[in-house]
Amino acid sequence: MTRIFILWLLLVNIALSQEVLILDDNNNPIPNVFLFNESKSISALSNISGEVNISRFNLNELIYIQHPIYQSSPIKKSDVIITKKIKITETVYEIPEIYLNEEKNSDNIKNSSEQKIFISRKEINKLNTENIADLLEKKGGISVQKSQFGGGSPNIRGFEANKILLVVDGVRLNNAIYRSGHVQNIISIDESVLEDVEVIFGPSSVLFGSDALGGAIHMKTKNLYFKNTPEFRTNYFTRYASGYNGFSSHFSFNYQSKKFSIFSGITSRDYGDVKMGRNRSHGYEDWGRIYYYEQDGDIVENTNLDIQPNTGYQQLDWINKMMFKLNDYWRITSNTQYSTTSNVPRFDKLNDTEYNHTNATFDPKYLFWYYGPQNRFFSSINLQGFRQNKLFDRSEFILAYQQVEESRSQQKITEFDVITLADSMRIREEKVDIISFNSNFKKGDFSYGSETIINWVESKSNIEEYTLGATRYPNGGSILFSSAFYLNFFKNFNEKFQMEAGVRSTFSRLEASFTDSLSRDFLAIEGTTIKSNNHILSGNIKLIYHPSNLWKISSVTSKGFHSPNIDDMGKLFVKGDNITIPNSNLEPEYAYSQELSITKEIKYPVNLLAYGTAFYTHIENAIIRDTMLVNLNASDPDAPPFWTNQLPYDDDSKYTFANQNIGSAIIYGVTLGIETNLFENYKLNSDINFTKSKNEKGRGPLAHIPPTFGKILIERQLGKFQLAFDIRYAFAKNMNEYDLAGVDNLEESPIDNITISENGEIENISYTGHPNWETINLNCNYIINDYTSIQLSLNNLLDKHYKVFASGISAPGRSFVITLRVAAN
Repeated sequence: MTRIFILWLLLVNIALSQEVLILDDNNNPIPNVFLFNESKSISALSNISGEVNISRFNLNELIYIQHPIYQSSPIKKSDVIITKKIKITETVYEIPEIYLNEEKNSDNIKNSSEQKIFISRKEINKLNTENIADLLEKKGGISVQKSQFGGGSPNIRGFEANKILLVVDGVRLNNAIYRSGHVQNIISIDESVLEDVEVIFGPSSVLFGSDALGGAIHMKTKNLYFKNTPEFRTNYFTRYASGYNGFSSHFSFNYQSKKFSIFSGITSRDYGDVKMGRNRSHGYEDWGRIYYYEQDGDIVENTNLDIQPNTGYQQLDWINKMMFKLNDYWRITSNTQYSTTSNVPRFDKLNDTEYNHTNATFDPKYLFWYYGPQNRFFSSINLQGFRQNKLFDRSEFILAYQQVEESRSQQKITEFDVITLADSMRIREEKVDIISFNSNFKKGDFSYGSETIINWVESKSNIEEYTLGATRYPNGGSILFSSAFYLNFFKNFNEKFQMEAGVRSTFSRLEASFTDSLSRDFLAIEGTTIKSNNHILSGNIKLIYHPSNLWKISSVTSKGFHSPNIDDMGKLFVKGDNITIPNSNLEPEYAYSQELSITKEIKYPVNLLAYGTAFYTHIENAIIRDTMLVNLNASDPDAPPFWTNQLPYDDDSKYTFANQNIGSAIIYGVTLGIETNLFENYKLNSDINFTKSKNEKGRGPLAHIPPTFGKILIERQLGKFQLAFDIRYAFAKNMNEYDLAGVDNLEESPIDNITISENGEIENISYTGHPNWETINLNCNYIINDYTSIQLSLNNLLDKHYKVFASGISAPGRSFVITLRVAAN
C-alpha cells in the first residue's frame, strides 16, 4: 500500500509550484515578509527559510509585499510562480506597518492545516521569562511540569518527555536517555539567542521521526545575513526577579558584511530560593511547605515557611555562529553552543519525608539530592544551496555533534557520616555522544531528505556494593542508531483547496550491555545484552479547504511513532516504593492521529478570528510503565521459579514496574480560541485546552494527561508603552485520574488523610489530587528610545499558592521582574 502511495505521488500531474522564495539583494532568505491582496482578504507570511505559500491568491491577482526594513512593488502571481522567487530591496529607513497588524500565529490559524504556536523574537522579549520552559508556559497552549526550579518538561496533548521532539536549528536534541517521565533538558537552550520558536502539535510532519507523538518544538537561533555595507550591532540586557532573588545578564554582538557574518552571545543566571505564594485559597495550610532542610551538612529548621530552601542554582550559556558566503548560490554556517549549570537541587526529592513514629513527625528522607552540573555541547556545520538543477531547487546539509553529561548525587540522612561522606554519597553519571547528519531538498512541490543519528551512552556509578540500581543504564555501554528517509508532496488544486502528503521510512537499532562487574542477581541480567531492531513507516495527509476568504476547514491524518530508547528498555530506577527494571522485549508504539480544525474570521462589528481544533489519537502498542512480575530465582537455573511483583532493595522492599507494550490507549481533546481587536490599540487573545484519555486495557488512567487549562490575554499599545494583562488558569485533577505507576506525582498534591496503626506505624496516606488555580499577571514595556527599553512584569498579583500539574515545586508567589535592554550600532 505504501509503495502504491509513493508511486502515485511521483506520477501525479504536477502543477506549477505554489511556494516561492523571498530573497534580498545578497540572496539572503527573508522571513516574516507579509504578502496580501488589494482587499486584504487573503494573506500569507514567509517562514524562517524565506519560503511562502501563495496558493490562495488568484492567478492574475496583484500581490502586495510588506516588511519593516524591505520594500518591493506589487507583483502578479502569474509572474511569481514562473520565477519562484521574489526579490526585495532593503530600505535606508524603517517602514511603518501601515497595512495590517498581521502576526505569524494568525497566519498559522488561517493558512496552516495543523495546529501550531509561533513565538517570535519580539514576543520572546515581551514575555520576559527566565528560560524557554517558562516561555512556553507563559505563551499558553502548553502545560509545563517542574520537578525542581532548574527544569521544565513541556506537555503537548497528553504527551511528555521522550514523546515530545525537541529540535534546535534543524537538529534533534532528543537522545538515547531522554526519559519517559519528565525531562528537564529544554532549559539548556538559551531563549535569549533564539530567533523564534515553533510548536507543531501532533505527529503531523514527516520531517520528524521518532518521538514526535505529541508534537515537536523547533527552536531556531539568531538568523545571520550578509550586508553590502558592513554593520556591527551589540545587545545587552540585565534582569532581576524578586520571586527567587534571581539575577541574569546577557551580552551579544552581530557583525554582518558582504561575505561574512558572525553572531556570538553569552548569558549568565544566578537564582536564589523560590518564595511560594501565601494566599492559600485552596485550604491546605501545609501543602508544599518545608519545615526542615539541609544547611552545611546539618538539618535545620525552616524559619520562613514561604521559602522553598535549596531550590536555587546557576547557569551559563554561550553561542557562536559564523556564516561564510562561498558564492551567490552556496553558504556555509558553523554553529557552536555550550550550556552548563551548577549543582541543581532535586527539590521534589528533598521534600520527601519519612514518618518518625517515636516523635509522630515527618522527618526529611534525604540530606542531599541534586543533579550535578548538566553540560550540553553542540556543534554543527550547515551547508545551504540555492542553485536550481534537475534534482533540487534548494538544498541543505547539516553535520552535527553533541555531547550531554548528567549526574545524580543522593545521600539519605540515615546513611550520613561526616567522616565517610565521600564513600557513602551515591553518585550516578551518564554521558551521551551523538553524531547526526541531515539532508533536506526541495524541488517544485516535492521535499525530500534523510536523517542519520548514532548515540553512544556511558553510564557509571560509585555504588558497586549494591545489587540493584548501581548504574542508571547498562554499565557495559549502549548504542542507539537510526536512519531515515522522507518524501513530502504539496498539491494546490485551486484557490480554495490544497493537499499535502508525506511518507517516512525509519530504521533503528539498539544494543545495550550489562557486564558482570556489577551484580544484579535477582534479575539475572549480568553479562547479558539487550538488542532491538525496528523498521517503521509513518506518514500523513493534510487537507485545507477555504469555502471563502473568511473560512478555513482543515484535516490532518497522520501516523507517528516512538521507537524505544535506552531509557525505555534498560533503565534501573527507584522512585518511592517502586523500582523500574529493564524490559528487553519492548517494541515501538504507534500513534494514529486525526485532527480537524475550523477557523472563522469576522470583520464586523469587530475584527475577530475564532478557531477550534479537535484531535483523536489512537495509540497501538502503547508503552506504559506498569506492574511487572519477576522471578527471584532467575539466577539459579535449578531452582523452581518464584514470581512476585516485589524486590529487596537497599534494606527495603520495592514494587517492580517496567515499561511495557500494554495494547492500545486513546487520547483526545479540543482547543478553542479567539483573537480580536476590541477597540483601537486593544487586542484580546484567549484559548482553552481540554485533554482526556482512555486506557483500553482497564489498567488505570494514562500518565501525563493535564487538567483543563487556558489563558486570557489583553494587550494595549499606548505610544511608547506596551501593556499586557493576562489570566492563566487550570482546573482541578482528581486523585482517581492519576496513573498508578507514580509518573503524575500524586504524592506532590495535598494530603487528604493519614491512617496510623495501633503501634504507631503509617498504614496509608491518601491524596486529593491537584487543586485548581489561577494567576493574574501584568506586564509593561516602555521604549525609552530606539536603542533602550525597560520592562516590568508583575506576576501572580494575588499571591496564590499553587503547583502546576505533576510538579514537585510550588510556583513563585507575588513577584516582580524588571529588565533593562540596550542595543547599539
